[in-house]
Amino acid sequence: LAILALHDRDGDGVVTWARRALAAGSRSGVSATLLCHGLAIDGRLGEAFDAMTTLLAGGPPPAVSRDAHLGRGIVRVWSNDLDGAVADLAAADGSAAEHDRPPGDAEGLHPGSASLLARADVGSYQAEVAYRAGRWPEALDLAEAIASVVDDAGDAMVVALPHAEATFVLAGMGRVDDAQAHLDAAVASAEATGLMPARLWAAHATLRVAAARADHVRVAGV
Repeated sequence: LAILALHDRDGDGVVTWARRALAAGSRSGVSATLLCHGLAIDGRLGEAFDAMTTLLAGGPPPAVSRDAHLGRGIVRVWSNDLDGAVADLAAADGSAAEHDRPPGDAEGLHPGSASLLARADVGSYQAEVAYRAGRWPEALDLAEAIASVVDDAGDAMVVALPHAEATFVLAGMGRVDDAQAHLDAAVASAEATGLMPARLWAAHATLRVAAARADHVRVAGV
């Protein structure tokens, strides 16, 4: 229900259902991040940060801890707290590596496993941190690496974000044709899934390529 609310841009709905899931002891690995997204929709970034800090202080299970670090890391990216974001994303990434896919869990369904979505989010936001910090070669390496992973997995739901991140960097570098290839992948994902976050990332990437081409009418239209 929190995911459905997110796709409707219903911040209050996301917050309500994500909090209920956490209160019920959910180990889904997405409830904490969803709570952050719901609060962020309404501009409540400080509240999202505090909620994740409180959750982590309680010593939650590994999957929930990873999710909370990811959620707080994303909030810190959006707040432009890049050093803090690096620390939280590294914690989420390290937890994913430690608990990723135990024996017999080929689909990553064990409560301690890192989902493809979580791995895609961690890698993509690490790329965004490097991009915002001006470390563009590093950002491109990170974005293209995770884009390759999601492409190989064949899951359209997680394609848009890493390809959009690669688009941002390449457009900024003036490598517009290369940026367009990643943009096409992001747009195809958004069209295939219809998901609101994918549509937003694809639109953002479209704007960056249009700006790099000095297509001001297209920029205004996006």
